[in-house]
Amino acid sequence: MGKLVRALSPDLLVMVAACSASQPSAPAVSLPTSNWSPGDVGMASLIEGTLTSDSKGCLVVDDVVLIWPKGYTARTPSQGTTEVLGPSGTVVARTGVKISAGGGRSLVGASGPCVEARDSDSVFQVNAELPALS
Repeated sequence: MGKLVRALSPDLLVMVAACSASQPSAPAVSLPTSNWSPGDVGMASLIEGTLTSDSKGCLVVDDVVLIWPKGYTARTPSQGTTEVLGPSGTVVARTGVKISAGGGRSLVGASGPCVEARDSDSVFQVNAELPALS
């Protein structure tokens, strides 16, 4: 039994070290997505405003939850800032920064957090390929 403990101890030490790191964990980012992809037919409305995060961590513009295209993800690189990344990994939106995106108000094809118990007037599906932020 002593040999088994010795054989596992280097792996166990790595796991313990990784779990006990003093870095704060980034809060979860709620990012609902749709099945829309660039090249698909989309809606032609426009939403403009400053991207913010509501009390549930949902990304909103004027209390309207944004539903992002397929393949989009989000991260929190620093406290209080959330970035949205396009499918290629480039940052396309950031909280505190104005956003302008085409799309429309619909729950069709939407999935993920922040869309439950909402109607189509309180969500906006982004149906546009957003350019990288400079």
